[in-house]
Amino acid sequence: MGILAARVYELHGDEPGARWLVDRIWPRGISRSSLELDGWAREAAPSDELRRWFGHDPSRWAEFRRRYIEELDASPDRWSPLLEAARASDLLLLYAARDPEHNNAVVLRDYLSSKLRPLAVDETIGDPVCWLNRVCPECGRFAEDPTSEACRYCGSPLPS
Repeated sequence: MGILAARVYELHGDEPGARWLVDRIWPRGISRSSLELDGWAREAAPSDELRRWFGHDPSRWAEFRRRYIEELDASPDRWSPLLEAARASDLLLLYAARDPEHNNAVVLRDYLSSKLRPLAVDETIGDPVCWLNRVCPECGRFAEDPTSEACRYCGSPLPS
């Protein structure tokens, strides 16, 4: 399963997945029935203030990404339906912007993809507990008492 972003004006009709419009404003010249949407995540789009500030200026792209991610982090309820759709099947995020590399759907796609990845092991918490020293090398049984020095089943010494 994957998350893709596609421009509404360049759809062919055979794109896989649930279709969600992720712009705050409806795209000009597109009828609602022609998109065959599964949903419109208007609230998951950047705020009007951020959208106007960005103005699709590539020189503001890095800062736009940072600010938009801040907005997404602050309001998980706005994008959680998209995440649920992505967990169920492929997800197609639709946008109207002309630039395929510098638009909110690209940021949202990457953001949601990061939420779908399994959590990495937190390397700051140390090693997991190892109970191998509590398994009898002779009979393979587990010694429940961590202080015992011998297996209670066969009497063999436990590893230290």
